[in-house]
Amino acid sequence: MGENMKAISPVISTVIIVAIAIAISIGVALWVTGVVGSLTGGRENLMIMPDSNITISGTTPTLYLHIKNSGSGDAVIISLKVARVSVPLSNVKKSDFKVDNNTNTITVKAGSEGWIVVTLKNLNIDIKAGNVYTVSIMTDKGITYQQEVQAYSS
Repeated sequence: MGENMKAISPVISTVIIVAIAIAISIGVALWVTGVVGSLTGGRENLMIMPDSNITISGTTPTLYLHIKNSGSGDAVIISLKVARVSVPLSNVKKSDFKVDNNTNTITVKAGSEGWIVVTLKNLNIDIKAGNVYTVSIMTDKGITYQQEVQAYSS
């Protein structure tokens, strides 16, 4: 090869490498914090509202679960627990959200808010008025949301 060939100076090549590294790290940071996630279907953000409660009528406790999805993506509930005991989603008596009995899921649309009413009869939970119970729901994304709810006698 000839002597007329020139290369990029080491300073310029270092600046280019640093600029590429910064651009990649900004992209990763945006993706991790969810900014880019809203472009790929959005993120769920469920909240079990504090007015959720368990009402005992006679011997039948009923969970009144007030849920809000303030995220930009739909949330699909796949599991419900009260005091660490699984509650079948087939026990849902009423819901403001779409209940799919084939997949045993409840879909909470992005930006929606409403109630899920679930009977807690015939479960291995001793619900007593005045006590507080932990309610947890899990979504198909593997995220678990929890809230303490008070039991009342009607």
